[in-house]
Formats: sequence, structure tokens, C-alpha cells
Amino acid sequence: MSIIVAFVVFGIEIFTFHSLLSVAEKEFRKFTYICARIVIPSGINFGTILVTSFILKSRKVKTERKNFMVSFCFFMICSVLSVFHNYFQILLLSTCISLLLCSIFGDTRILKIQVHLIIPIFFIASITFWCDKLTGIPIYKILTIICAIAFISFTYVFARAVVISQKDQLKYIRKIYERQNELVEELRIDPLTKLCNRMAFNETISRIINLKKDSDISPFIVMMDIDFFKKVNDRYGHICGDEVLVSLANIMRSNVSTRKAFRFGGEEFILLFEDDNQERIVKIVEKIRQEFSEKVYDFAPDESFTISAGISAWKEGFDDKKWIEWADKALYFAKENGRDQIKIAELK
Repeated sequence: MSIIVAFVVFGIEIFTFHSLLSVAEKEFRKFTYICARIVIPSGINFGTILVTSFILKSRKVKTERKNFMVSFCFFMICSVLSVFHNYFQILLLSTCISLLLCSIFGDTRILKIQVHLIIPIFFIASITFWCDKLTGIPIYKILTIICAIAFISFTYVFARAVVISQKDQLKYIRKIYERQNELVEELRIDPLTKLCNRMAFNETISRIINLKKDSDISPFIVMMDIDFFKKVNDRYGHICGDEVLVSLANIMRSNVSTRKAFRFGGEEFILLFEDDNQERIVKIVEKIRQEFSEKVYDFAPDESFTISAGISAWKEGFDDKKWIEWADKALYFAKENGRDQIKIAELK
């Protein structure tokens, strides 16, 4: 866009020089005129565009600085119009364009910098406008400059209002986006234990299986179940049963990442390991089993509760159901052989 504007300005100056100057204005057909109206302003425009293009292509420059360079590039082109081409009086207002363009970025700092740059540029442009013999009588020049100051001031107020409005809208959009993420996350969390729920588990196990097909990882699944949990509910009530479930969830959370632990349903829990080794996993599950069995509850201070666990590695050809099935087999083998223990699936 800036390149197009620069070429248009350059073309207009060439056209003006050759076609619009009258015979009486031959004194302006000099080398100084060509330098002041064509060579210097065009050199500034294309030089600024070149530097800006180089900075925009750099990966080391932050987005904020790139935004500033874009706004500065347009500011320079507008300043050149204002300073070197203001025999068209309307061009005294050209810096208003750069102010309006600043509002696109929604950054008050860029807008403030633009204003600080525009003040000296407008002062220089006013001097060149005053000294130009083609721009009319003094009273006309004074009125033109006063009107230009008023219009630029109004443009700044308008651009600032737009920037503030954009920032408010962005804050609102960000707030809505964060709330949506919270709601999505809440859908993935079990409200009682605060562990990931069945929906989150299904997503995670599918991702791990797909990842296993494309990379050399060693995923494991661990199924855990609280022994005789129905008796806990029947003897002490569901409130106390919930306390036991929360206790196990907290112990799991303290030993593994929250994203690895899931409440599968009822008193069943699952741990998913994306890439690990069997020995370390057994140690982790054993630590959870031991801590849970040592937990003391106010409603049953003399009684301890235990868990059984089954561990299964992933095997070639497994889908999620088959993988869960093998971990479940290991879990029930642990239950049928005394409970309060860990068993590893013997894959065939």
C-alpha cells in the first residue's frame, strides 16, 4: 500500500512539473524545484519503505515494533506530502491519515508517538506553506494553518476514541474467550474429585494411540479400583464414600500430573502414561496404594481402605477398548487374588 502511495505521489509531481506549471512560473522550472519537489521527497519515501520492508521480514523483531514501523512508514509518507507538496493546501492535513491508520493497531503508545512526531512536522510544513509564493495571500495562509490545526486536533481525538474503543472490545472478547475455555475445561473435569473425567480420558487415550502409531513411545494404562467400596457407602453413607474418593484423587494428583489421572466411573480410576517404563510406573502406583491404605478418616479412625490396580502396556493392534480390557483383566486378577495389590497384564 505504501509503495503504491509513494509511486502515485511521484507520478503526480512529474505530471505537475511538466503539465501544470504556467509560463509565468518558469522560474520554478529549475534544478532546485526538481530536488525539492521530486528527488528529495521521493528519496525519503522509498528509503522509508525499504527500511520498513526489511524490518517486517525480520523474525527477530517483535510484533509491536513491526506495528510501529508500519505506522511510522505511513507517517513519513504523509509528512513528505505535508512538507514538500503543500502548495495543494489540503495536503497540510495529510498527517491526519497516519493518525487514523494508527487506530488500526489499537495501541495508545503508537498514537502518542505519532502525535509527538506530527507537531514538529506540522510546524515545518506550515513554514514551507507560508514561504511558498504559490499558496496565496498572508491572511489566507493564516486561516488555512488555523483550520489545519483544528482538523488535526479533531482527528487525534477521534483516533484516540477509536483506539480506546478497540481496547475495550478486545478486553471483552478476551474475557468471553477465557470464559469459554473455562467452560470447556469444566466439561472435562469431574466435579467431585477434580480429576479429568471420562470425556477427557477418551480424548487423551485416542491421542496417545495415534501418537504411538507415528512414533516410538512406550505408553501404559493403569486401572485402579477401591476395594469393597460398596460396603463403605452402605456402612458409613455416601458422604463418607465421597470423602474416600476425594482422598484417593488427591493422592493420585500428588504423585502424577493432573492430566494423567482420570476418574473412569464410580470408584474406578485410571492413570495414562504417554511414554514411560514399567518399573517406574509400578513404583508410582505402589506409592499411591501405600499412601491410600495409610490414610486415616474421622468417620472410621480404626479402619483402612485399600485399592487394587492393573497395569497394561500398549500392544501393536490395540484400540482403546482392547487396551482398557487388558488393564481391566489385570485389575480383576488382583482383586480375585487377595486385593490391595498391583498386577501387570501378561500380553499375548
